Amino acid sequence: MKLPTAFVTGCNSGVGLSLATKLAANHKVFAGVRGLTDAKRADLDRAAAAAGVTDNLEVIECDVASEASVQEAVAAMLAKTDGRCDLLVANAGFSLFGSVEMLPMDDIRSQFETNVFGAIRCQQAVLPAMRQQGAGKIVLLSSVGGVWGQPFNDAYCASKFALEGLAESQAALFRGFGVRVCCVQPGAIRTAFIANAKRPDMAKVPAEYHAPLQRTMAAYQRSGQAAPDTSQTPDEVAQIIIDRVVAVAEPPLKVQTNPAIAAVFEGQLKDTTGEWGVQAAAKRFLAEPAQELSKHDQPMGQAPSHIEVSDFVQTSAGHLEYTIRSHTLGGVVVATHRYSDFARLQTVLASAKINYDNPFPGKLLVHTEARRKERMATLETWLNGALGVPAARDDPAFHAFLGPPAAPSA
Repeated sequence: MKLPTAFVTGCNSGVGLSLATKLAANHKVFAGVRGLTDAKRADLDRAAAAAGVTDNLEVIECDVASEASVQEAVAAMLAKTDGRCDLLVANAGFSLFGSVEMLPMDDIRSQFETNVFGAIRCQQAVLPAMRQQGAGKIVLLSSVGGVWGQPFNDAYCASKFALEGLAESQAALFRGFGVRVCCVQPGAIRTAFIANAKRPDMAKVPAEYHAPLQRTMAAYQRSGQAAPDTSQTPDEVAQIIIDRVVAVAEPPLKVQTNPAIAAVFEGQLKDTTGEWGVQAAAKRFLAEPAQELSKHDQPMGQAPSHIEVSDFVQTSAGHLEYTIRSHTLGGVVVATHRYSDFARLQTVLASAKINYDNPFPGKLLVHTEARRKERMATLETWLNGALGVPAARDDPAFHAFLGPPAAPSA
C-alpha cells in the first residue's frame, strides 16, 4: 500500500524540519527548501537519518516567492506519486520587524511574496490534484500574530491576518470537494525565527520610536528562549499539527497550539471593538519595565528626586543586570534592568575609555556633562548595531547607567 503524500515548504529548519521528519514516519514527504545546497539540507538529512525515515523523505528545491519554482517542485512530486497530493503544509515564512514608517515598500512586498503569495502559489499548484482525488488537507502556518496585531510587526501580522482571511474564505467551498483547510496558530517558538527577523535601518528610525522599540524587543526576548513555560519547541508544534490536523479526519478551520496564550484568542473573540487587543499590546510590549514599590507605597507618576545605579551582576547567560533605585518623597522604586551581552558591553566601554573599578558591584561615572553626552552617543551607536535596539535618550535608567550629570562649576 502506497503511503499518503505530503508537500511541506520551509523545511531547512524550525517547524518545517521537525514536521517533515515526523510526517515521514507514515507519509512520503517532499520537503521544500529554498536555495537548496548541501549545507542548507544538512540538518534535515541528519534529522531524517536519526529518525530512520530517509527513504520516505525527498528534499527538493522550492522557493515559494517564485511561481516557476513552486510549479516545478509540485510537478516533480506529482510525477512520482501518480498525480497524488494528500497534504500541503505551507510553512515557509519570515518576519519583517518594524512599523510602516520605517519599512521600505520593497521589504513589505517581499514579506507578502513569501508569507501570503507563497502559500497561494502552493495552493494553486496542488488543488487540481486534490479536487480530482476528492480529498486533501491544506495547512497554513499562521500565528497568534494572525489574530492579534503587535507593535513593530505591522507587515508580518498583516501577512498572517491575510492567511486567516484566505483560509476562512476557502473553508466552506473547499469542503464541497473533500479538501479541508486549516490555519495553525502557534505563539512563541524556540527557534532562530526572531533572531533572523529582517530589521529596519536603525539610523533612520525616528526618535519617537526608540523607547517603544526597545521595550518591544525586550518583551520578545523574554517570551522566547528565556520563557520555556510560555513558548514551545518546533517538535512540540509539529506534533500538535500531526495530532490535531493530520491524524484527524475532519480538522477544524483553526488550531491553536499553545494553551499558555489561550487568553489572547479568548480576549480577541469576546471584544468586538478590538480594544482588548490594543490594551493587551500596550501592556505586553510598550509598558515601562515592571517595578516593585517599597513599603512607603510611592504614588504612581511621582518624579524621582535622584537615581542610584548599583548591584552590577553578570548572569550565567552572559547578561548584565543592574539595579535602579529611584528615590522620591514617597519612597523608593526598585527595578532590575538588563543588557543582553555583557562581554561586548565591557569591550565598548573600555574602547570608549570609560573608567570603572569593578562592576560587580559598582557604578559607572562620567565626570563632565560634555563627556557624558559623548559617552551616550557612543553607547547608543553600539547598542543600535550590537543589539538592534536603540537606547532611549529619555530613559532614566540609561541616564543613570551613564552616571549623574556633573555639578555646575562655581
